[in-house]
Amino acid sequence: MSKEELVRKAWDVRDTAVKRKNSAEIELAKERISGMQINSQLLEAIQQKIELSQQLEQWQVDMEQLLGEQMKERLEGNVGRKRMSTSAMSTSSDVESQLNNNNVASSGRTSRILSFFQRTS
Repeated sequence: MSKEELVRKAWDVRDTAVKRKNSAEIELAKERISGMQINSQLLEAIQQKIELSQQLEQWQVDMEQLLGEQMKERLEGNVGRKRMSTSAMSTSSDVESQLNNNNVASSGRTSRILSFFQRTS
């Protein structure tokens, strides 16, 4: 082989190596861009998860408050009903005792009237 052929072969090998190097650099740049896009998507997904977690936590707090208020209202309603029932019972007991007192008093009067007639006869 002549010197010129050796130089041309060396240039061809060099050109091929440069092409492969350029292709590898292009591929590396594409992969870096792809990696950055994936990282960006991952960060966005993490941010969305954080927001959803915060919303869920707020929803749980709201539900606990709502359930607490409903339980309080129910308990107050039950206590109110018991008070009304107790006051109605005490009112009916008061009425009954007044009626009993009136009956006792009227029967006492009736007994006195009857005893008056018994003495006079």
